[in-house]
Amino acid sequence: MARISQDLIDQVRAASDIVDVISDRIQLRKAGRNYRGLCPFHQEKTPSFNVSPERQIYHCFGCGAGGNVISFLMEFDKLSFPEALRELADRAGIVLPSRSGRDADEDPIYEANRVATAYFRKCFAGGAGEAARAYAASRGLRDESVNALEIGYAPPGWDGLIKAAGREGVEPALLEEAGLVIRRDGGGWYDRFRDRLVFPLALPGGRVVGFGGRALGDQEPKYLNSPETRVYHKGRYLYGLAQAKTAIRAAREAVLVEGYMDVASLREAGFVTAVASAGTALTPDQAGVIGKLAEKVFVAYDGDAAGTAAAVKASELLVALGLKVRLVRLPEGADPDSYVRSGGAAAFRAALESATDFIDFVVALRAPRTPEAREAAARTLLETVSRIEDPLKADLMLEKVASVLSIGRAALSRACDARRAELTGGRRPRPAGEVRDADRAPASVAAQKGLLGLVVAGGDAARRVRGEVDLSEFTDPLVRAVAERVYAAGDTVDVAGLSQGLGREELSILTEVSLLPGGDDDGARLCEDYIRTLRRLQVEAEIRAVEDDIRAAELTDDESRLLAGVARRQELARRLTELSVGG
Repeated sequence: MARISQDLIDQVRAASDIVDVISDRIQLRKAGRNYRGLCPFHQEKTPSFNVSPERQIYHCFGCGAGGNVISFLMEFDKLSFPEALRELADRAGIVLPSRSGRDADEDPIYEANRVATAYFRKCFAGGAGEAARAYAASRGLRDESVNALEIGYAPPGWDGLIKAAGREGVEPALLEEAGLVIRRDGGGWYDRFRDRLVFPLALPGGRVVGFGGRALGDQEPKYLNSPETRVYHKGRYLYGLAQAKTAIRAAREAVLVEGYMDVASLREAGFVTAVASAGTALTPDQAGVIGKLAEKVFVAYDGDAAGTAAAVKASELLVALGLKVRLVRLPEGADPDSYVRSGGAAAFRAALESATDFIDFVVALRAPRTPEAREAAARTLLETVSRIEDPLKADLMLEKVASVLSIGRAALSRACDARRAELTGGRRPRPAGEVRDADRAPASVAAQKGLLGLVVAGGDAARRVRGEVDLSEFTDPLVRAVAERVYAAGDTVDVAGLSQGLGREELSILTEVSLLPGGDDDGARLCEDYIRTLRRLQVEAEIRAVEDDIRAAELTDDESRLLAGVARRQELARRLTELSVGG
């Protein structure tokens, strides 16, 4: 994306109503002046996710996630800043600078991949692609699916892409950086993908980060993938997500498979929530991406022993995120691609409907008929349960493990707690974005946040806070960082604009205080309460310091220091009484 001015960014943001954008992705209900729904960034049953149409921000009082419409798209849809901005601009009908005007915002590898995608697509549609089209048809893929996945063809020659890219101004050295060509020992380069059906690996924003190639015949390896590059990290990438994310988000469920053809065939049969961890076993990063979009995941791997073992490993990661996981049993030697092509959509739908709960699947797999086998199965399951942060979900799973394996619940709980302590070093895992008030002075931080919320709200209370409360009195480091920005913003605080560029914790504080009460009706009373509380806590802290000084004077028989300390403590005590009576 070409360089975009801040004015144009602000124009896109102003034209994008945050309630409309978020409502396309999660269900919101009116709650007073704001909207509320279940937070998409952590598992919850009671809505704590708030969206303010007035401030054009969101904030979750459960996990602390917050931001403006751009940051929401970045987090929810897993987009980069330029991708989120372009999506909002397209939605609002605002024209942004052409993608061809590249700068630091866009790695040139994207341009190389764009040129390569167009070349592979042209080869597929042309005379050289007859065998590729025949192969795709033999696998049951119609034009609609081929076009949706932008499937192409790399012809047999050694330098077809190099020549085509050269005509577009893309040098071989850049193609090498993109993993599209390989350097010869004697000098020069040759195409990496040759005589293969090519699957572009696209991000949800549409940009291609790499490619997967499937041999048409007996060529080895059967599948050839792009190497990792600056823009392609296979451990974070899910094939098919670009096409499936909207359907997954709507259904709140996904079908996880292993390969490109599995995704293509399932899409052809109408299973449009299919994604694959192609080229790698499922990673925690990939599981996290699925967990942001879905509540339930069907794991449909190959029906052989290796596929079953991989399915269990993948399921462990998904269960640990609190997702409902069902494992799909396919016949020995079958994979989702072959199964849906031979049996049709009805057969695969039946396989989904009869999919097995994770615990039942592991227990059946282990066949725990002896005490030793039951213990082994329990330890396998406890390893997963101990990683679940949601205590309710963990408790329910423990209850089922105890029931299925006929093991005492108390013993399982103790074992689970011990393992969880090992994993966390004895500390409770901290959810992303959580604001750790418990680690600070809660009453003081609450008062500081309250005062900051009044400044954001504006009006008489804001003017009083600015006049009476110095920035130095915001003693919490994170609140102080946000206060500096808010104070510098002037009388009218554009929270959505101010949130751009803040770190996660600072952003959480800004969106939280922006949703605190502080209107004209109760602003004066709240202002008085917050200032009085802050002053009282300051006096109490000074009293503690003076009492430490008095004890030191007593130990050293320093009479003058002792008398001064006692006098100061009496003065502070009177001040504290005044503040307490007034409150």
